[in-house]
Amino acid sequence: MRNRIDQAEMIYERDQYLCICGNSVFSYGTPQLAHRIPQRKHLIETYGKDIIHHPCNLRATCCLDCNGQVSVAQNMEGLRAVLQEIREYELAHGGIRLIGKLDNLLNIS
Repeated sequence: MRNRIDQAEMIYERDQYLCICGNSVFSYGTPQLAHRIPQRKHLIETYGKDIIHHPCNLRATCCLDCNGQVSVAQNMEGLRAVLQEIREYELAHGGIRLIGKLDNLLNIS
């Protein structure tokens, strides 16, 4: 697995150094990575660290306010969309390790 600095750089590049609000991620000093499915204890237990810290679950943000707006924890449709995006990414990149877990979470047989 990539180290955190490499992963952060990859996410910033993917998001073109833009926050979800449209500002540069450097607008307020320190760019952040926001978890769409938050890294809360019960969510880590449910989904696992590989899903919580998956690149598709992370977004570049410029501040704590924007970081908080990224969460889909209270939105079942948004949550399923993130899980489906991770599944599609893994299928496209040969990552079969997570597919079974994602299929179970998405009720795909």
